Amino acid sequence: MNERLLHTDHYHVVFSGPAALTEAWRREPHEVIDSLFAAVRKTMRTESKRCGLRFGYVAQFHSHGEGLCYKPHLHCLITAGGMDGAGRWQSGHRLNEQTLRVDFVRRILEETGKRLSPRVACEVHKGKGEWSVYGTLHRHSPEALVGYFARSLHGVVCGSEEGVTGTDEEVTIDGRNGSRRGVRTLSRAEFLRRYLAHIPPWKAVTVRHYGLYATRSVAVLESARAQIAAGGDGSGSEEGEWDGEEVCPDCTTPMSVAYTFQPYEVPALLTRMKRVRGSPVGHGECIRIEEITA
Repeated sequence: MNERLLHTDHYHVVFSGPAALTEAWRREPHEVIDSLFAAVRKTMRTESKRCGLRFGYVAQFHSHGEGLCYKPHLHCLITAGGMDGAGRWQSGHRLNEQTLRVDFVRRILEETGKRLSPRVACEVHKGKGEWSVYGTLHRHSPEALVGYFARSLHGVVCGSEEGVTGTDEEVTIDGRNGSRRGVRTLSRAEFLRRYLAHIPPWKAVTVRHYGLYATRSVAVLESARAQIAAGGDGSGSEEGEWDGEEVCPDCTTPMSVAYTFQPYEVPALLTRMKRVRGSPVGHGECIRIEEITA
């Protein structure tokens, strides 16, 4: 996958749903997986028509959340730019989470209504207020995310960075979710039950390529690649080119540092910052900071 991706800015966007979607996935996994992919594909098609650009994006299905919990959702790697109608690469497109969410909710309710049994679909539709779309922008190259996608592609739902220890009766998972760290203890039987449940169902396609990254778009993709290589795509031009001095210690993605705080300022900062989409603040997410007064 890494060889196919364009060397440009990419968004990492997650599309997820309410607890009712989890129950639906446990009953009818193929139908939920296909509904998620179809809803995201149609949502991105609408976004493409709205801005007049053809994006490249890769979508990957995940069934697990922190601590091997059940949480069906899609991770998408989306180019922050695309090809216009004249075949020219246009960079710097900004995705609007709220716009994507509104369209995604409408699409996923349509798709689950068509694919799921009536009773299960009705339960999913009751949770429509809990649908979530959120994303982060990764500058210049998506390479830092490729390993994350690849690991889950092969069914590894708890990796070596998560300390998995066990006794004859229990298994403890000590892992990190961005800046948060959580410890969960499961019985050995429950650990095995959850791990095995996350193995994709037979013949399920869990990674799909769309737009510029679709197999049939090879010629257009190569044209975009040539244009980016020849003239640069302007990635990061709003905030200045990355000078290679600041790299995130967790994911090695180039960072744009807006503020630097002294140690004595941190306690006051933590009481005044709010995550853009709620709480708490996680890795790679934006925060709003009120002015800190002495």
